[in-house]
Amino acid sequence: MRIEKCLKNIRCDEARCKNFAKYSLTTSSYKGNFNFCEECFLSLKNSIGKLIKTEKKKEKDD
Repeated sequence: MRIEKCLKNIRCDEARCKNFAKYSLTTSSYKGNFNFCEECFLSLKNSIGKLIKTEKKKEKDD
C-alpha cells in the first residue's frame, strides 16, 4: 500500500465531495485506487490517528 500524488484530473472518492483528487492511495486490492482531495485526505488521516490513540489506550488499560 502506498500514497502518491494524483497526477490525473480525477474527482475525490468521498461521497459528498466534488473537488479534484490530490492524493491517490494505491492498494493491492481488486477494488483499485482511492483518490482524495487535500481536505478529505486530512480528514482520513485524523480519523486514523484517533483510532490508533484509542487502540493504544485500550492496550494500556488491559
